[in-house]
Amino acid sequence: PTGVDTARFDVGDESDRRTDPPIIIYTGNIGHAQNLEACVRAMNRLSTDAELHLVGGGDLVPDLQALVRELDLSDRVRFVDPVPQAEIPGLLAEATIGLAPLVDDPELAYAMPTKLYEYLGCGLPVVTTGRGELRRFVEAADGGIHTDGEPEALASAFERVLTDDERRREFGASGRAF
Repeated sequence: PTGVDTARFDVGDESDRRTDPPIIIYTGNIGHAQNLEACVRAMNRLSTDAELHLVGGGDLVPDLQALVRELDLSDRVRFVDPVPQAEIPGLLAEATIGLAPLVDDPELAYAMPTKLYEYLGCGLPVVTTGRGELRRFVEAADGGIHTDGEPEALASAFERVLTDDERRREFGASGRAF
């Protein structure tokens, strides 16, 4: 009942999809269960050149757009309107990191975002926040970094994945195999 068709999400080798600048991608609902404000704030703390692409719609889009303007991050954060599911593999093929940031809430300890299966199915290293099942899954898959949901911790996790080519490839391969 949960998982991903890896044939559909086979986007090739990580070196084939490396973009300049690297893309950190989030796909899905942009709402209150996601810790996207901290992710936007993390972009202000990166020393590595990268872009955050928020693909989807939701209640918090206007607030996050205002935050991007306030922090003068329009060159680092891009909003993409919702796309048909069939277009998701193509977007993930262009990305360097998949992002699944849940708020740290005991009521979400059971949550396992479908996007995480898609990211790992593409061999895309992930950065996640939250607790419970999500953390256990990412650690078992060895497909990325689960971190605290504060902007500084997120920026550090982004930097670690972006700057360590070998570990990024290992995360991608491990996640896809899992």
